[in-house]
Amino acid sequence: NGSTSSSIQVEETGDYSVTVTDRNRCIYIDTVLVSIGVQPIIEFNSDSVLCIGDTILLDPALTGASFEWQDGSTDSIYLVSEPGLYSLNANFNNCDAAAEILIEASELSLELGVDRVICDSTDYIMTPDGLNPFTFIQSFNWSNGSPDSEILVDSDGDYWLELTDSFGCTITDTIMLSFGGI
Repeated sequence: NGSTSSSIQVEETGDYSVTVTDRNRCIYIDTVLVSIGVQPIIEFNSDSVLCIGDTILLDPALTGASFEWQDGSTDSIYLVSEPGLYSLNANFNNCDAAAEILIEASELSLELGVDRVICDSTDYIMTPDGLNPFTFIQSFNWSNGSPDSEILVDSDGDYWLELTDSFGCTITDTIMLSFGGI
């Protein structure tokens, strides 16, 4: 490029030559091939809440790179089964990238209680106990098909409730109720 400075800034891939003349008027010429790599971009899937009993597959979607996860493993994907902070360092064509993702645990909980005999009534209003007040319940699905937060029960049987939270996590509990004489 005709520069006479001791260094240049290179922005494109190509051959770059330098000519140096020393005090004795000796001329030295050298050429170097500079390859400008593309900065890798690590893209994790958007899941950040781990449902009870589930796993999340972290896939940085970066083909041809080398990887190092927070535990030293070097696979291109990582299977998460516990909540926590997960980090990845990747190298693609001698260019480095790093990323972290926080995986949190679902706070979904449900307790219908122990199996019981109802002796003093012919019906019973069943409501779930143990709901975390900080969890948004997306849907209630009772064994009788009701989408309500409580149901009226008037016969012996097994009753279950499946809850789904705003992250798509589900939890189910079952209780057996029987009605004794009044």
